[in-house]
Amino acid sequence: MSQTTKDIPVNIYRPSNPFVARCVLNESLLRPGAPGDTRHIKIDFSGSELRYLEG
Repeated sequence: MSQTTKDIPVNIYRPSNPFVARCVLNESLLRPGAPGDTRHIKIDFSGSELRYLEG
């Protein structure tokens, strides 16, 4: 296991101690009238200990 993987905090939020993030973008990726609903959603996790690792 790499050092980067070891540094990732896990299980830091629970139902009794949730982190509430803010949705900053929620837009449809389909043209009007297209069947279904596919969305691009962007969430602001600032203020949390959550980190994104590529891959």
